[in-house]
Amino acid sequence: MKRIARVAALVLAASSFATAAHSKPHRDDLAGYVKAADWATGQKGPVFVELAIKGDDVLLRLRSADEPKPETYNLSNDFQVVLGLLADKHMQFLWGPLTDWAGPSLEEMRDRMIARLQRANSIGYPLSFPTSTAQSIVDYKTQALLQYTDFLMQVGRGAEAEKLLRERLATTTLKLGSVSKTQQWLSLASSIGAARRAQGDRAGAIEQYAFVERSLGDSPFAVNATVNRAASLARSGRYQEALDTIDAAWARMTAQYAGKAKSDIVPGSDRQFAWIRACALAGLGRHQEAEAAFKPVLNDVEVKDRGFTIEDTATLRVRGQVCMADTSSIKLMLADHLQHNLVATSGLWFQPALRLKDNRPLWDAVRSDPRLNQLAKERTRVLPDAMTAALNRWSEP
Repeated sequence: MKRIARVAALVLAASSFATAAHSKPHRDDLAGYVKAADWATGQKGPVFVELAIKGDDVLLRLRSADEPKPETYNLSNDFQVVLGLLADKHMQFLWGPLTDWAGPSLEEMRDRMIARLQRANSIGYPLSFPTSTAQSIVDYKTQALLQYTDFLMQVGRGAEAEKLLRERLATTTLKLGSVSKTQQWLSLASSIGAARRAQGDRAGAIEQYAFVERSLGDSPFAVNATVNRAASLARSGRYQEALDTIDAAWARMTAQYAGKAKSDIVPGSDRQFAWIRACALAGLGRHQEAEAAFKPVLNDVEVKDRGFTIEDTATLRVRGQVCMADTSSIKLMLADHLQHNLVATSGLWFQPALRLKDNRPLWDAVRSDPRLNQLAKERTRVLPDAMTAALNRWSEP
């Protein structure tokens, strides 16, 4: 099954599907599991939306008249999309069965997925395909752990995730002469930084990435930790340090790979450098330079690679715009999504019960915009009180 791509974890890209009258008949394995279905409108026109529940999985199938096959998405661990569906007035026809499956507070959905990932981790085999670059470069046993801990971070259990990662790292030997061993160690150690960040400890995340850099020394893999540290510095408002760090990382990487094939570098790496550098420059008041630096992230062409799961350009673009506090671009994006996207997950930003901890000035300006509030009111409902904890990822108030 495919997963629905998101923008900044809150934007569902419009998708389309379907069967033409002359299409060759095919077996419909989901026909007996469909619980709700109706037509909705996406960016490409009318879409027939079906919600299917098959065991522990909830599936969204999309059909349109100009595609030969339906697109099916597994939403079983995607809280933002599930909440977006439950808030979207255009999707009211599936509120009942989706709530029955997820539970009125979405705790049933959460606990069901935790149990599945815990079982997968215990046998050392991942539940799904890799969903991040870190998961793409490790063996199945480590991939299963990373899927489990990544999900724990998503549901407010970052401390538990960090404990599991540290326990595994303690039994993992760093062997700089072995690419696979280095990648295993790097993914685990870097994920600890992500767990620190998930707990709101940006300073701890920065320290962890610095530790990874020191441990890897002259290894070409050290640049990954340097980029992560630069991103955390930029998001923490330490703009000059971020700029110095990301520029040094770029210089090191280009020197390491000078004269080598492009295939030696993860495709689209320049986009990561671009948004971090642009954020740092904007934070220093160097806006024209920031605009120029951000150009690689403004390209709508997506980067694909067989060996790696790579973040989509739209996600990186929004990440950079938020980091730069680019209020006008964020407003334009949200207005477009609220009016045209198949599922209005962007409307979640306007839920009264949403607690915002980061980038408050930016989001206060966005959330107080009269036009956006009107668009959100027209497109979405206020979610039931029972879903407030899920809306805030079960984090502490």
